[in-house]
Formats: sequence, C-alpha cells, structure tokens
Amino acid sequence: MQIESLSIEELAALRDKVTQTLADKVAARQKELLAESERVGALVQEAPLRNGFGLRGF
Repeated sequence: MQIESLSIEELAALRDKVTQTLADKVAARQKELLAESERVGALVQEAPLRNGFGLRGF
C-alpha cells in the first residue's frame, strides 16, 4: 500500500480502521490478562503455607 498516494478520505478511513483494530486487540489482551491474573490469584490463595509463612516469607 502506497500511503502517500491515498486521498484524505482514504487516509481517514484507514486511520479509523487502525484505531478500531487496535482498540479491539487491546480489549482482547486486557481480557486475557485479567483471566491470567484471576488464575494466579486463585493459585496464590490455594498455596500451602510453609512454616507459617506465605509465598513471600512474610
């Protein structure tokens, strides 16, 4: 694609498409990270205590 040869309208449409695609990807990644965070949180809560201390030794 030769961006320099696109009209203003075509560039604006491309910008809009890129913005929406980026927003969709960010939202999907946030959803993945939230799910991963919840899984890790569940593991931490289930982790057995050693010598009366948690995972960090506190």
